[in-house]
Amino acid sequence: MKIAIVAPSPIPFTIGGAEKLWAGIFNYINENTKNQCELIKVPTKENSFWEVLESYKRFYKLDLSHFDMVISGKYPAWMARHKNHHIYMLHTLRGLYDTYPFKEEEIKSSNKKVKEILNFMQKGGEDLELFFDMLFSLKNENLEENLLSFPGAFIKKIVHFLDKSAMKNIKSFSAISKTVANRDYYPKGVKVLVNYPPSSLKEFKNISYDYFFTTSRLDSPKRIMDIIKAYKKIDTSIPLKIAGEGPMKEALIKEAKGDERIEFLGFVSDEELIDLYAKALAVVFIPFKEDYGLVTIEAMKSQKCVITYEDSGGVVEFVENGVSGFVARANDIEDLSLKMSYLAKNKDLAKELGKNAKERVKDIKWSVCISRLLNPKREKIVVLSTYPIYPPRGGGQNRIFYLYKEIAKDFDVEIISITENESSFKEIAPNLFEKRIKKGDEFLKYEGKMSEFTKVPVSDVAVMEYFDKIPSLKEEFLKSSKDASLAISSHPYFYPFLKKYAKSKIVYESHNFEYLLKKDMFDENKKSQKLLEKLFEVEKEAFRDSSAAVFCSKEDEELMQKYFKSKPKRSFLAPNGVDLNSVFFTSKKEREKLKRKLNLEDQKIALFIGSWHKPNIDAVYEIFKMADKLKNVKFMIVGSVGFYFKGIEKPKNVGFTNLVSDKEKALILSVCDVALNPMLSGSGTNLKMLDYMAAGIGVISTEVGARGLDIPKGVVKIAKIGEFADYIEDINKYTDIYKAREFVEKNYSWEIIAKRLRGFYLELLKVS
Repeated sequence: MKIAIVAPSPIPFTIGGAEKLWAGIFNYINENTKNQCELIKVPTKENSFWEVLESYKRFYKLDLSHFDMVISGKYPAWMARHKNHHIYMLHTLRGLYDTYPFKEEEIKSSNKKVKEILNFMQKGGEDLELFFDMLFSLKNENLEENLLSFPGAFIKKIVHFLDKSAMKNIKSFSAISKTVANRDYYPKGVKVLVNYPPSSLKEFKNISYDYFFTTSRLDSPKRIMDIIKAYKKIDTSIPLKIAGEGPMKEALIKEAKGDERIEFLGFVSDEELIDLYAKALAVVFIPFKEDYGLVTIEAMKSQKCVITYEDSGGVVEFVENGVSGFVARANDIEDLSLKMSYLAKNKDLAKELGKNAKERVKDIKWSVCISRLLNPKREKIVVLSTYPIYPPRGGGQNRIFYLYKEIAKDFDVEIISITENESSFKEIAPNLFEKRIKKGDEFLKYEGKMSEFTKVPVSDVAVMEYFDKIPSLKEEFLKSSKDASLAISSHPYFYPFLKKYAKSKIVYESHNFEYLLKKDMFDENKKSQKLLEKLFEVEKEAFRDSSAAVFCSKEDEELMQKYFKSKPKRSFLAPNGVDLNSVFFTSKKEREKLKRKLNLEDQKIALFIGSWHKPNIDAVYEIFKMADKLKNVKFMIVGSVGFYFKGIEKPKNVGFTNLVSDKEKALILSVCDVALNPMLSGSGTNLKMLDYMAAGIGVISTEVGARGLDIPKGVVKIAKIGEFADYIEDINKYTDIYKAREFVEKNYSWEIIAKRLRGFYLELLKVS
């Protein structure tokens, strides 16, 4: 590729962290890759209202169409227009963002043109060519005295508008630290990849532990004054060396006067700086809300621990208190002094912390940084399932497929499932892959023995006990998870496997309270009891020790807290949902018309959907009782629950379809007259309820069946199990299918649920 790095060249010119970063990227790309890179610097001033706007317009006018990729990282460079523009964010014009007074100021002007500009921004105008013309036409106007102040409310509003307009067309975003990634700089919902840049210094070394050292621009945000005041309190012969120049130099020298242990080094060369790091006992670096802080990386690369303040921004992402350095309370000179004094008296501790510090930053290098920069790839998630999920034909399959189909809009998602059939690997939706692993004969043998005493299928529980018996599972998982940021155990059964082999953060995604579910299903005997006890401990550990736990219902989380006597580290509620692109609403008239077409107009059809679980089995037995009372109603049972009833006598007006495709399910939902959910037990939320409501079918449910959904009164009929037969034939009197569909659209579409969960996962990745 031909790549352009576009950046401002400040007037007056100074070399700072940004300039070193651009030079490092430029040099590495040209020297170590097949790509060609150009560094385009545009002179900019920002001392006044008009200088800032002129700089923004200058970048907007740049024609970079002859490049394949454009990289920018500071205002106003991202105004440059290009179809493959990546922002590697350092910061915005912070004096108009996070360091500007928070209070919103009203912009008052009687000038007609100013009002037109404010209106243009209010309406989200897109013609920036016109906008710049409108702005610069103000130069000839007689304006209010404070309107063009800098910084000021008017320029703040304009700059925010221009930044927002430019970022609408940016292809991808990354940031130099979590601190910068977490700032309110970006369009809502965009993914910002954290990409730590290395230092441009080379050949770091560790020689001795002779003095405290700090280096930076001698300016107030760097808080060098605090370092001097804290150091003066220490009774030590270990010197303090300060490198750098800046506007506060005289004031700092005055504060240090009389203390011969403090030495100001002024400007130092790169070679001198490397040596200064190499001989330091520790580096003290306490800037206020630093974007990143290359000083931290350089110190740690030199095997030196760092002392910082808790509000030093990017610095704290690397300094772990008592592990790779010390973190003092913000602006607490006394605490800072104590930390410095402790290290002065414990040189061996400084050495140990320095070793940990070097390990902490070992992966921050140009090869990694440039690879992520040129290929701003999405984070990857690996999900483990105890059953194949595509095509989705059951509740659990629907949840996993549709939830992660939506998650895949922001992540690359790979689902690893186990199957009795041959192994396979394919893309089942954009950026969503399913890798099926064949169980193998040995695993199936153990699974069969286990089901002999449980008396029910145990393919899921068997994974908990015998995952190492599945051929190639470990190998394929390690291959898939090599570049994954999250490993998700869908149900608790894969948690022991992930605990053993996962190197990324583990998330436990609960569908139900599995222990209680299996307790109701398993045959009562000693072996079953022992297996249940193991499941209890596994589910408890997944609930308690995973980086995060995701639940279908608040009730499940609260019930687990009660049973496990603990809480998850982090939790998120992601209820079951419905795919509104595959479940279509059918009005009463359309339903009647379709039934006539299929010669079903004289039949009243009641529907139940369920998988092979004890609560669904119990529900079907209740439907048998209803069928005996209502001979004129046809009861249709859809789903794997039907496999349980093979060979079991049933009423003549009850039929089973077993598993169906999405297309077949859509047809069934469009011709049934009433939907039933006669649940007496269970956990999580019922997917079937959402399918029923989205399809426009009148629903009768027990309170248990409607748990966790917060359905408004009058939308569905909530009844006791013995009352269902009283409402089936006249269901339309007791329900509102239009409000039901509206309720689902607003609250339970997979798109909405997954969007929230995507945000949670992105936040989770930022947590160290």
